[in-house]
Amino acid sequence: MDPRERNASNFEKAELILKFLRDGLSQEEEDKLHAWLAEDERNRVFLESLTDEASLEECVDFLAAVDVPAALEKTLARMQGGPVASEPVKGGLLRRMPRWKSAAAILFILATGLVFLWRYTQQQEPAPVAIIQQEVPPGGWKATLRLADGSVIALQDTGTSMVKTGNGIRITQQNGEVIYENTGAGTAAVQGRWNTISTPLGGKYKLLLPDGSRVWLNAGSDLRFPAVFEDSRREVELTGEAYFDVARNEHAPFRVKVNGLTVDVLGTHFNVKAYSDEPLVQATLIEGSVKVSTHAGAELLYPGKQASLDKAKKQLEIRAANIKDVLAWKNDLFHFSKESLEDVMRKIGRWYNVEIIYSGVATDTKFSGMISRNVPLSQVLGMLEMTGGAKFRVEGKKVTVLP
Repeated sequence: MDPRERNASNFEKAELILKFLRDGLSQEEEDKLHAWLAEDERNRVFLESLTDEASLEECVDFLAAVDVPAALEKTLARMQGGPVASEPVKGGLLRRMPRWKSAAAILFILATGLVFLWRYTQQQEPAPVAIIQQEVPPGGWKATLRLADGSVIALQDTGTSMVKTGNGIRITQQNGEVIYENTGAGTAAVQGRWNTISTPLGGKYKLLLPDGSRVWLNAGSDLRFPAVFEDSRREVELTGEAYFDVARNEHAPFRVKVNGLTVDVLGTHFNVKAYSDEPLVQATLIEGSVKVSTHAGAELLYPGKQASLDKAKKQLEIRAANIKDVLAWKNDLFHFSKESLEDVMRKIGRWYNVEIIYSGVATDTKFSGMISRNVPLSQVLGMLEMTGGAKFRVEGKKVTVLP
């Protein structure tokens, strides 16, 4: 599609979203919006974020940090195919509008226009990153599976194929997911034999365990699990980050063991983040209830709560969770909520498999915003640069944060 046609299509969708937010859709427009929502689950997630009060507050925080007139003038120039002005155009669009209308326009143009375009427009023009020698694509469906006999299988991102079968276990891979199934007798031969699925930096994958539990693995993660669970318990070991949808079994509790923290459930949905380079181990409950345990004792979690273990202090804290932030990676989004540059760059480094180097003292700016994880690295860094809180140089697989 021609860039101008793409831009026109994106702005048409942005207009539909704006009318939806203002309850001004005609029946024909409502049908178009529903069709767009049905195209991709991420479309629905994006729209919901614009109706969420906390997300709108984060959008306002982001706008407060951006040189909005300059950013908007540059964006409009790109949309129209004209030159990009180095300074805001005097007497431009923003200056011709009353103050209250200008504020509303900025919010909705950026929320439903710019963020939308960052997610969906594949423009040839690079984002305003200081130096880009070669574009870095986003991560994708990549993983390896290590079986108990030591063999290692590279898992594919498309199609269906057999990985291994025997001893009452069938292992297949299908469209970004490896599937374990009990097929009959003979599983005693593989009792106590552990397998490991690993996602590299820049990778993600899904796993369906033989008990029907499903696991989503974020980049740079390892999940160690038995090929066959014992009758009385189901136990796995995690490093990195994973989202669990655990099949309920009151006779066999499900246990996740991570660095200094143990999560016990009968069946529910929760997220565990336990990267070695992060100061905290976090377990966040989406629904149901779970028990989290450390050397100091145990706590019961309820939906919307997060257990956070400080690895250095060995202290456990229970607090309210930002669920949209926690689950953003599973929905193929970056969602920053007043995060430090170091926290933001750790997420970016894992997903794009790039080395982060700091030249000078890192900024104390806090970043808020949302952007797709399916866009090239330059677009994410370009969004951060718009705040004026950071500048970058990209050289191959190295990103230097400039002072």
